[in-house]
Amino acid sequence: MIDRCRLLIGRHCHQSRRLHVSLRKADEDKIRDSGLRQDLRKVLSLSKDIHENQKHGSLKELEDETLASSPRTDGAIDHLVRSGDVEFLRNFGVTAVNGRDPVKRPTSGPKQKPWKVSFRMSPKDLTVESIRLENSCVKPPKLSHELERVLFQPMNFHRLQDPRSGVYNFSPWLENIIKVNDFDFSAISGFVTPSKDATMMDLAETHQKKFYSSTSSMTGILSHLHFLFSNFRQINLSQVSKNFPKLSADFTRGAQLPAVVIMKRMKSGRPIFSIDSDKSTDREIILSELGHALEAVLTTDEASFEQLYDKRSEKHSPSENLGQDSYHYSKAGDFILRSQLDAYHPDLPGSGVFDLKTRAVAAVRHDLAFVEHNNNYTGYKLEHMFGKYESFEREFFELLRSTLLKYSLQARIGQMDGIFLAYHNISKIFGFQYLPLEEIDFILHSYGDSSFLKALKNREALFKAIYGDESFVLRHDHSNHERKIASNVADAEFKMSMSLLSTVFKMIQQQMPPKFDVCRIIFKTERVSGRRLRKDAPKKSVLKVIVAPLSSTEVTQFQKGRFSKGETDMVKFLEHSRKNNEKTSHHLFGFEIDVNHSLKHHPSTVIYPKFAGQKSKVLGEAEKTFVRQAISSNYYASASEWRHPHFYHSSDVSDWAIDVEVRSITERSKLKHLYMGYLDDKLDILAEHTAVNQDSAKAQAEILTRIKRCMEGIDERNTQPSNKASTITQLQATLRAYAKKGELNRKL
Repeated sequence: MIDRCRLLIGRHCHQSRRLHVSLRKADEDKIRDSGLRQDLRKVLSLSKDIHENQKHGSLKELEDETLASSPRTDGAIDHLVRSGDVEFLRNFGVTAVNGRDPVKRPTSGPKQKPWKVSFRMSPKDLTVESIRLENSCVKPPKLSHELERVLFQPMNFHRLQDPRSGVYNFSPWLENIIKVNDFDFSAISGFVTPSKDATMMDLAETHQKKFYSSTSSMTGILSHLHFLFSNFRQINLSQVSKNFPKLSADFTRGAQLPAVVIMKRMKSGRPIFSIDSDKSTDREIILSELGHALEAVLTTDEASFEQLYDKRSEKHSPSENLGQDSYHYSKAGDFILRSQLDAYHPDLPGSGVFDLKTRAVAAVRHDLAFVEHNNNYTGYKLEHMFGKYESFEREFFELLRSTLLKYSLQARIGQMDGIFLAYHNISKIFGFQYLPLEEIDFILHSYGDSSFLKALKNREALFKAIYGDESFVLRHDHSNHERKIASNVADAEFKMSMSLLSTVFKMIQQQMPPKFDVCRIIFKTERVSGRRLRKDAPKKSVLKVIVAPLSSTEVTQFQKGRFSKGETDMVKFLEHSRKNNEKTSHHLFGFEIDVNHSLKHHPSTVIYPKFAGQKSKVLGEAEKTFVRQAISSNYYASASEWRHPHFYHSSDVSDWAIDVEVRSITERSKLKHLYMGYLDDKLDILAEHTAVNQDSAKAQAEILTRIKRCMEGIDERNTQPSNKASTITQLQATLRAYAKKGELNRKL
């Protein structure tokens, strides 16, 4: 270890001819391990000799590539680089990592001085621990109306009413949803942003953590880390029928939008920061308000609901004491995380806690502004289990591609068992579904690309020939391990995500200009075709992080600047937002991150059959050698050809390691281009969801155009509208047609 650190220090001496060594007593407490402190002292004591005696010589230079790929030890320098504690390294005089200063502040001019940091992570580097509060014993509510039956038939769609017989499977009272204006929102607790949560602030100080946040603020960032680590792994559609082709297994555009957060120093001069969602591109919508109301519907009996929440009822008499929300707190890396707990059942595995989600039908989600303009009404119904339209299957399929990833992250942070879903069209509830977390993991983390499936097929054919059918099925069949592998991958990915974020946010903290205590941070993972060693190599993903220091006035504008119901001029709002974005683009800094995976077999998975043992007489020596070599071969040798990281056995996931490279983005013009472009992506989505696209006002002209296209053999699905802002899409037109059908059937 000492030799390796001498090389690192020697390289720094060779490059700068100076090594500033300043051992601060206060910083010594940051290293708890006594052996690590001793190693550092030895290294630092050698530095003067290295500088004095080898001014005109040079130690062997340690290349960046060697640092990135070599096995890591528990040595002092490696430990600190891996943990991202660059501030500590600088206090000890190590001002260069891999030949660059990892925390150098931006310089003036069009280009900053470049730097690069490389380190290795593994799931073993971080543990996630629950925090129990002494004075908090509030349990989340249970489901009402016998809805708990849904929990114990997971993945199935449960209709509220059987359409064939008209019999209700649950209370008919659930069917008609209370209007938002009739619900007493003063009877429920409001959402507390992390920056206003005194409990989280106290926990951060008590547990000596630098950052704290909530699930709603973190899931967007964690989604982009999933895209980075998995290289945009597609979702597993094996549970969806042929109505929805496997070509549609990518995440939606909305799911891949940039994640934008606000990092704010909470105490002057103290390194404790809150992480809030950036609300500048949010808007008030019926669905967010309705979600809170429906949570109360699902967990409150009819009589209590009328008394507490229904302003129409003569029995309405709200309690003066608001019901307390239930929270789960945990610590992961340098973070304190908060999760709100929605519901509970003692018979569920683990904590018994699960999340409640209300899911609007496709006709609402794809045409929200039109539905809101239509007094929050659509006739679109869920009448079938399967099919392209009006089906539970379509809703499930779109859920998988859009928000399931965020749901899974919320459940994992809160150590929940799963997600309870209620499907509705704003005015009526149609049914329910319960998704256990292990099933969600399987959907999100088990898709296999063709290169891996080919390698797996060859391995399994060989193992089946060696072990025989019975032993192969019992111990080695990959299909028996798929769900366990997927859950282990999800857990490992979450741990490494939090480990990387601890490093990233520390680096941001170090690079902030002296007078700024608040910044806006954008995370966006993109596919890149460059940097490939071979033409047939899979494309890599790169996470880009752009940081804009903000004044207190600017952060207030962003957090209060969302588009409200009363506003009608979206164009004016967009212009104002873009001007604010432009004003905050003058002190940008950022970096990009890419990863390489190290995969290997866990020793416990290499099992030699008894007939291949040394004392066995079943096989000759040549056959024994063949069997042992076949079993002990490295089947991860072809992993560089795989598009995503895959594993042959669930135990292999524990040996997963990721080599990370962080590179500064030095071009000012590139930083601004990325910053403005990512924010424009968010504004574009806001504009699309706010514009009420015109319906068939010019019916006769549309009929003529449609018939002409049909005569000319033009497929309308491939014809782009001339004015996207005012013309309905083909999907919107189809969904509106089914909504009209449902409305007509209701009147019959």
